[in-house]
Amino acid sequence: MRSDIHDLPMVIESLLSESGAAAGLTGDDVLLDMSSLELVRFLIALEERLAVEFDDESIMNMSLETVQDIVDLVEHAHPSASEPAAR
Repeated sequence: MRSDIHDLPMVIESLLSESGAAAGLTGDDVLLDMSSLELVRFLIALEERLAVEFDDESIMNMSLETVQDIVDLVEHAHPSASEPAAR
């Protein structure tokens, strides 16, 4: 697991910025500007960046409308994501 997983908000903002979606989003901000295709591309990039794999069932059963929803998805895919980074 890459250390990026402990910097989820920063990683999410970086990927959103790279994808052309609005940057500067926080936990409760709604991802209104993302089409379904952009969301799929974003999730693939997030999987690659964090070396995690989201199962289809989790994606289908979760509401992915906010940055916090994305954080929750990552934490579901890899429970250690919610643990503080070792220093």
